[in-house]
Amino acid sequence: MPESSLALRSRLKLQYQLQLNDPHRHGLVEDPALLRWTYARANVYPHFRPTIKTSLLGIVWGVGPVVFWTYVFAKRRAQKEKEIKEGKRELLAHLRF
Repeated sequence: MPESSLALRSRLKLQYQLQLNDPHRHGLVEDPALLRWTYARANVYPHFRPTIKTSLLGIVWGVGPVVFWTYVFAKRRAQKEKEIKEGKRELLAHLRF
């Protein structure tokens, strides 16, 4: 007779709480879910699957900021050069060789 997942979960939770709160226990009480989570966090790359979503996120967070800041600095520099040529802004550093 198969148990429902809710009944199984409540039974496992009760068993874990009984072990955890036992005043005569010796040693550690290990939570299997916590062990699985810790292992997965420590070993990300062996279990990583490249998907469309992770590829797009890599592009957005890896390449996106570089492209954005390159555009911002280039636009700002072009605007300053235009203002200097028009005489609206003074050239702060005169370089002579």
